[in-house]
Amino acid sequence: MNYYRLKQVDFDGKYEYSEVKSILFQSDQLAVFPNPASEIIHIRGIEDEISYKLSDMHGLRIMEGITTDGSIPISDLIKGTYILQIHQNGEVTHHKVLKMK
Repeated sequence: MNYYRLKQVDFDGKYEYSEVKSILFQSDQLAVFPNPASEIIHIRGIEDEISYKLSDMHGLRIMEGITTDGSIPISDLIKGTYILQIHQNGEVTHHKVLKMK
């Protein structure tokens, strides 16, 4: 659930807020977040357990494993860009992941 409101500022500096609106986003697609990340990445939209492979931009496999809760620790990785390959129900998806600090 996401909540939004607008703030209108007049030329004289006075402002007024709109009423709060809510929007529920639902998706059956996989989503990797936060991105960029520093400690852990999460995968939303998984069913049961999934296997994953994380590679650097040269295709070198950095880590692989299975997660049941959709969490992958990345704190030991160096700063950079990685490709996360997710295997679920016979389908493979690729996601670019940016590791910060």
